[in-house]
Amino acid sequence: MVSEGLADLFAYQAFPRTPPAPWDRALTEAQEHRYWQRARPLLDQPDTHHDDWFFGSGTVPRWDGYTLGYDLVGRYLKRQRLSPSAAVDVPAARILAAATL
Repeated sequence: MVSEGLADLFAYQAFPRTPPAPWDRALTEAQEHRYWQRARPLLDQPDTHHDDWFFGSGTVPRWDGYTLGYDLVGRYLKRQRLSPSAAVDVPAARILAAATL
């Protein structure tokens, strides 16, 4: 989630006229909060069901992981006053530890 979110935020930094990607805004705010509550405890699991979270399944909407990552990283960067390019070496665990939705 972190690497995908950071990648899209970097793309917008490098190419500011790029139209928003639909996968960065695939959920409502309420859905994001609900699915983040489900995803967070799974992050330490060996099998995180990547395909379900990014491509959808019966219980997870398509692009959920992309939207969550985009917003989690975006909020982190804003709080830390960092650009996406300046955050390239920030460990994903640090971003996730500070994550709020």
